[in-house]
Amino acid sequence: MENLAFLAREKISFSCKGRHIYLCSCSLYFANMLQMFQRFLNAYADKVLVYMPLLLLTSCILPQVSLAEEDPKIAIEKTTSGDTELHGMYAHIAKPSTTKLNLAQREARYDQNFQWVGQHFGIPPNLLKAIARQESGCQPWIINIRGRDYYPRSKAEALELCEYAANANLSYDVGLMQINRYWIRKYQLPHSLLLDPFDNIYTGGFILAQEIKRSGLTWKAVGNYHSPTTWRALDYARKIRAHLFALLARQNS
Repeated sequence: MENLAFLAREKISFSCKGRHIYLCSCSLYFANMLQMFQRFLNAYADKVLVYMPLLLLTSCILPQVSLAEEDPKIAIEKTTSGDTELHGMYAHIAKPSTTKLNLAQREARYDQNFQWVGQHFGIPPNLLKAIARQESGCQPWIINIRGRDYYPRSKAEALELCEYAANANLSYDVGLMQINRYWIRKYQLPHSLLLDPFDNIYTGGFILAQEIKRSGLTWKAVGNYHSPTTWRALDYARKIRAHLFALLARQNS
């Protein structure tokens, strides 16, 4: 911080004496504010960064998520004529189909998949289930395009929708764990693979495992599954925590 103050003084130089004094004072004020902020972080870092304990049962404070570069996932964009055309073509699947299966029943269909993937990557299966609840409501063929959900009635229809989004260069997410276009392109993942429930959960587990490897089994890792952008990650982690506690409450009832 001393270096910051030094640079602030040295970089500002004008012939007008009054202006020189004013700008130097402002720069020193800014540097002092940075020093105060640094002292705050040093004093309270242990309270701010709270790691998630086993099965995320007792964490009450979400940790800060580190600042990261530009989010690799494309943010929801403004509606365009292309979006209107897309929605018109697939208006018949813009709402969930009426089904007798509730969330718990849909989730139970893939319980063995969650268990196997969790064991394989060392991730609590309930955490994977909580993410699937948030991402897709445990619906295997759901496709999100530019922030809008579509509910294909068949795998073939879901595949058609994926191909449309990819060819139109739109941001989209696929299946149970909502695998984003960023990962699909990075690892050259076939859409047909991601529309298989087990392979989709496995891919989601792989992505989460990479974040856990970097940050440990923490809320930071959970938030970064969705986005490295701070506010998005924190908001997402809170939602996953709520789903997780609901799962644990139901299992223990």
